[in-house]
Amino acid sequence: MVGSAEGSGSGELPVGMCFYSFMFDDQHLLPGYVKAGKLPAPSSLVLGMAMGVVLTGARLALDMIVFKPLARSILGFPRRQNRAIPALDHLCAKSKLLSPEEVAQASASSGLSQEEVKTYAKGRRLSALEDKKVGKFKEAAWRLVVYMSLVIYGLRVASGKPWFKDPELVWEDWPLGNGMDGLDQFYHVAMGVYWHFIIFQFWDTRRSDFAQMLVHHVATISLLTFSWLLSLVRIGALIMLCHDVADIFMETAKLFNYSQKRYHWCHLAADGFFFVFAGVFGFSRLYIFPKYLVLSVWRAAVLSEVMRHFFTGQLCTLLVLHVFWFYLIMRMVYMFVFHGVEEDIRSDNEEEEEAAANGSEKKAVENGKPPAYGGGRRNAGKKSKTT
Repeated sequence: MVGSAEGSGSGELPVGMCFYSFMFDDQHLLPGYVKAGKLPAPSSLVLGMAMGVVLTGARLALDMIVFKPLARSILGFPRRQNRAIPALDHLCAKSKLLSPEEVAQASASSGLSQEEVKTYAKGRRLSALEDKKVGKFKEAAWRLVVYMSLVIYGLRVASGKPWFKDPELVWEDWPLGNGMDGLDQFYHVAMGVYWHFIIFQFWDTRRSDFAQMLVHHVATISLLTFSWLLSLVRIGALIMLCHDVADIFMETAKLFNYSQKRYHWCHLAADGFFFVFAGVFGFSRLYIFPKYLVLSVWRAAVLSEVMRHFFTGQLCTLLVLHVFWFYLIMRMVYMFVFHGVEEDIRSDNEEEEEAAANGSEKKAVENGKPPAYGGGRRNAGKKSKTT
């Protein structure tokens, strides 16, 4: 028995709450808990979705007002005022480098000389490449602000609680009631963040682990949703903090990496933050997470057997993704330390794109970089392999 059946009553739960009936061992207590306000109603999830809309608006505003001007300033990209020529724009959009036949055709259709066509095409390619790099910088800057804010907020709310140092205490005094142990607002913000991430997953830079990242976000939303509805916000907050702290170092490393071509000292900072990220990632997600949090959920007496398996399965899905990403990280660390090669298995090859934008016929030297941030140190002529 986990608590008193305050306000309990007979009959079936309202539509939308019927899933409560198989989540706990003390099933007969649930109608009373819902009516007494000890378990939140499903309608409260709207607040998390609304926060996702608010964060989306905040991102769009910060992109235009802060991140885009900052990116162009740090990366040294001037604003290009290229006169649009629709016929050439259509041709440039189809291929990175124009063949002699395409140049001649474009010259005839536009009335420009072949040299003018080549100059215009090169300007378009450089402009597109700069826009792509600015987009990556804006994405990393926004994520850094989000992760840092979420971790600071979560630590401020949770760090003084006794269950912060001993996860086994998260199950005491269930259900928590309307107060949610002070974690209700933190949960709404966290749900908003991951709803926002799911939406922007289709607009942000497409990487080779797109599917894995989408699964990660969906699993996170699922865990946040069910843990909120079941008043299991303590363990949920610990899981969030355990995951998000490493991402602060990852996004910081990305920003330094993007800045290294103009500020050469940034490659040292990028490498340093990446190695810190690798260490924090391994410790928090492959040690703390399974040993203290996943096992705590598996042993939870409050949950029925069905729900213990459900929650543990969701957490193990995240754990499998962590192992996959940590393998990629360690692979990059090994190549970096023992072979002096920086290999990027997530992102496209910007060296080749830049060479193509400048009209080079010679294939660019491939410059792979550590995963998730792109790498810092230059390769001194050594080749790396990207996938």
